[in-house]
Amino acid sequence: MNLRPYQIKAIEDIRHHFSRGKKRVLLVAPTGSGKTLIASSIMQKSNERSNFNLFVAHRRELVMQCSRKLGDFGIRHGVIMASKTPNMMASTQVASIQSFIARKKRDDFIKPNAQLLILDEAHRSVSGQFKELLKEYSDAFVIGLTATPIRNDGKALGNVYEELVEAGSIQSLTSQGYLVPNRIVAPSIPDLQKIRIVMGDYEKKALDKKMNTTKLVGDLVEHWQHYGENRATIVFATSIAHSKHIANIFNQNGIRAGHIDSKQNELEREKQLANLDSGKIKVLSNCQILSEGWDQPKVSCVILARPTKSYGLYIQQIGRTLRISPNKKDTLIIDHAGAVYEHGFPEDAGNWSLKTTTRK
Repeated sequence: MNLRPYQIKAIEDIRHHFSRGKKRVLLVAPTGSGKTLIASSIMQKSNERSNFNLFVAHRRELVMQCSRKLGDFGIRHGVIMASKTPNMMASTQVASIQSFIARKKRDDFIKPNAQLLILDEAHRSVSGQFKELLKEYSDAFVIGLTATPIRNDGKALGNVYEELVEAGSIQSLTSQGYLVPNRIVAPSIPDLQKIRIVMGDYEKKALDKKMNTTKLVGDLVEHWQHYGENRATIVFATSIAHSKHIANIFNQNGIRAGHIDSKQNELEREKQLANLDSGKIKVLSNCQILSEGWDQPKVSCVILARPTKSYGLYIQQIGRTLRISPNKKDTLIIDHAGAVYEHGFPEDAGNWSLKTTTRK
């Protein structure tokens, strides 16, 4: 595997912590920095030592992304997920957390061996299903992967992990040419003063009512026409109805657009993503499906139409468009959510730390 210098250093740092007797290490690296590649390299070396590996993620797209990466490097593996034929003889397994938890309750389930457990989107490690998984592999070495080691509910990742390793930051990887620079335009700031905060973020129904209006959606289209430079674009919406509304208004204005959400079947989601990749559509609007684990480097514009108090979500959304791609000079962030005023510039992200206290 052709690893970049910061990826090699991250692996060395993780091994150093393991050699000192630590069992659980959190790897923090920006979106687009190659966390799955780092994990694949570690699993390859683990295989060479005749160890067993288990990679776990919470979404189908993340499971298949890891499976494809392992396949690219010739690492034989099985996939534990609905509609996938298992290969329990492989020493490396990639699993959906939902499928693993559901199947382990069955009498015929063969629990895979694992000396190494890798958890994708590890800010979810404190959730019930992941805690149940960690109990199943209490003696394993654990590596968590995330771009944002924080949670809006205040639950602390330091209660799960003993050490934190950083593999670069948005600022450092941009300066080295591994991520593209970003430009931000913020043509409007929504008035959110009357919207309640629930579980650390804006109350969903009230937020959707505020943002999903004909005028505000029309503004998205107008400002994209003015600033967007006809770039391949993704939009983050407040709800499924909002996302569909956005796609419809773009189409009505002669701009080919699609919509994607978690209630669509896998075939329909893949079709819309393929349309964006091929250029058949220029804009893809979504609700809560592209903010984690999605990789399309050619996309160079993101419209933030969903205000959020979550710094992690803000960084995850922007990170979707920071990957390098041929002829891609930068990414454009059109902020209709007031996010940059709420959270600051993307380059400010970094200098993370593990905490063991929880916010009340």
